[in-house]
Amino acid sequence: LEARRAIWGDAEGALSFSSGMTAITTLVLALASQNDVIVHSGPLYAASESVIDKIMARFGVRYVDFPAGASRAELDEVMARAKALAAETGGKVALIYLESPANPTNALVDVEAVHAARAAGFTGELPPIAIDNTFLGPLWARPLDQGADVSVYSLTNYVRGHSVFVAGALVGNKAVLDKVRL
Repeated sequence: LEARRAIWGDAEGALSFSSGMTAITTLVLALASQNDVIVHSGPLYAASESVIDKIMARFGVRYVDFPAGASRAELDEVMARAKALAAETGGKVALIYLESPANPTNALVDVEAVHAARAAGFTGELPPIAIDNTFLGPLWARPLDQGADVSVYSLTNYVRGHSVFVAGALVGNKAVLDKVRL
């Protein structure tokens, strides 16, 4: 399964999980530590938003969000605000998490603009860009080709139709996946 997911996504690797939410939660827990900041697009699937905005907050992880249709100038401002927030407590911007098309609005995020804003806003080790690509899948959207480091999938919805099969996957950059694999 992982080898096929990597091939379909033209990725360095893939990880499988018991559900899409398990994939998302494990990604967030693996990358974010106390005092870190997560940047995310909005809206997000409600459970994804709860993990980032509510559960991780209990462990000292904060977030900065932006609307799915944000312009490049708005994205530059969001990255600067996230860096400043992380610097206040000695943390880092740990993750940029996107969902496109968003659930339930189908709002789109410009992945290439987010990638460019990240490149302009950070030096050294860049925060990974992860995107939930469940709705379009690797046949209709190629976020790794647009600058994302990891594509997130609820295989429950994408592979077999809702609730017939329950699984999740992360597909993408081997260095990021290795951190999650631990």
